[in-house]
Amino acid sequence: EDVQGDREQTRQVAALLQEVYRLQARVKNKKDEIESVRYDRGQTFGGWLDSLQENYTAGELALKNNDVSTAKSSFEKADQAADWLFANGPKREEVKALREQVQEPKKKADGFDGSRLAYISYDKAEDFVKKADQSYKDGKFPAALDALKSARSSYEKAYQEARKQTVDNFVAAARTAKIGGNWQRVKDKAEAALKIDPGNQAALTLKNEAEAHLVPTLKITATVDGASVLATVKIGANTWSSSDTIRDLKEDSSYTAHLSYRRGETEYTGELSFSCNWKGLKQKTVALKKWECTGVVTLPGGVPLKMIKIEPGSFMMGSENEDDDEKPGHRVTLTQAYYLGETEVTQAQWRAVMENNPSSFQGDDRPVERVSWNDAMAFCQKLNDQNRAPNGWMFTLPTEAEWEYACRAGTTTNYSYGDASDVEKMNFDGNYPYGGGSQGVFRGETVAVKCLGYKNAWGFYDMHGNVSEWCLDSYNAFFYSSSAVTDPLQEPDSGSDRVLRGGGWIDNAQYCRSANRSYGSPDDRSNRLGFRLALVPVQ
Repeated sequence: EDVQGDREQTRQVAALLQEVYRLQARVKNKKDEIESVRYDRGQTFGGWLDSLQENYTAGELALKNNDVSTAKSSFEKADQAADWLFANGPKREEVKALREQVQEPKKKADGFDGSRLAYISYDKAEDFVKKADQSYKDGKFPAALDALKSARSSYEKAYQEARKQTVDNFVAAARTAKIGGNWQRVKDKAEAALKIDPGNQAALTLKNEAEAHLVPTLKITATVDGASVLATVKIGANTWSSSDTIRDLKEDSSYTAHLSYRRGETEYTGELSFSCNWKGLKQKTVALKKWECTGVVTLPGGVPLKMIKIEPGSFMMGSENEDDDEKPGHRVTLTQAYYLGETEVTQAQWRAVMENNPSSFQGDDRPVERVSWNDAMAFCQKLNDQNRAPNGWMFTLPTEAEWEYACRAGTTTNYSYGDASDVEKMNFDGNYPYGGGSQGVFRGETVAVKCLGYKNAWGFYDMHGNVSEWCLDSYNAFFYSSSAVTDPLQEPDSGSDRVLRGGGWIDNAQYCRSANRSYGSPDDRSNRLGFRLALVPVQ
């Protein structure tokens, strides 16, 4: 019996020892997996990690000392710690994720003024968040999850309440404005409500009522380097200040506003194109840029017209040896810079502005002809009406003095290249040369600008021949003997002839000289008459 009893006891000890070894192995596997995760020690995780390590170490020591009972107890406590860590690790991450999700309805609620203080639901949500934070800190993750779910629901409710109240307030303000007849305010408040609640029928009705009473108006803010400035605004022939509200706009019409502002000698410009597809007041901002003439005017349709800047200066105008109306040759001074077309206005450039082509000798690069002085001035006026000149400048015809100054380009000879006519440099009736020039070439029509290849020292083409060019002045045969020597101009008179300069394809060479003066009625049109565009400061 004693032997049998010892065998039974040995069997029980062996079974217990086997159970403890299995428990040890299971716990070790869990411990290794937990250590690979590297949990941080916050939210009571540190205590559980310590419990796992300490109890596992105690179990191993007890086994070495053959204290199976103590080893089993230690491994069981380590197993409990491991299970807690396995169970609560994902829950902690779930709490973190839900904490981020709660921010969305909170931000939505915060988007309305007063929502933080005005609504009980918001305050409840804040309390739930505080409880969740404390439960999280204590490692009570299920409680934290429940609190965060309640917070999310309360924030959402606060958002819905705040949203509705804000929309109701906008609608109420629109109705009050309607009673006072302030239709712009009705529109603004109704649109504010619809921005939050696009399907709000009350706001939609008020907006439609307001638009029925409103016309498009526009307020333009001009800025230079980010700072607001008081600029001039031109739309067509009308001018406003940028401090004005622009009215008289027609619905569904398109406009281009040209803005300009001067600071000392520096000009800033900007442009705004818009279609009136709105009701009531709209505000736009235009950033102005420093204006610098590049020498190219962009006509409608993007057609370029190159101009050359001419600085102020003095020159010998007229002659002593030719017709009486060129005498006396005398020194003239121009006191302001101006720009002049590199070539005569071409048919392509004319068509871009006037939308027709009256010329006899067709060709986009040929000078436009069969245009009267009045036609040429209408071309200039149309460019000015389109605000293609900067503030303080205008398109016009050159004065006689400006034309001859540019034609001579510093010379005192009959032509800008010498005293004798040259059929290779200008288009005229070569049967009648001048100054011993070559003869025998008569082209019988205009030629494309620049095609002869000659330009004077300042870069101007075809100032001798091709077409006679209209000038701004009225013609006076005795103008040189009586006119001022500074910035001379014979003011145009409605009944007087107008000056023509440069001669044309059909003229004798002597009529193409720099000093030659001719004239015609402001209504005259022929295939020898064209013009060159000038850009001058407004007087």
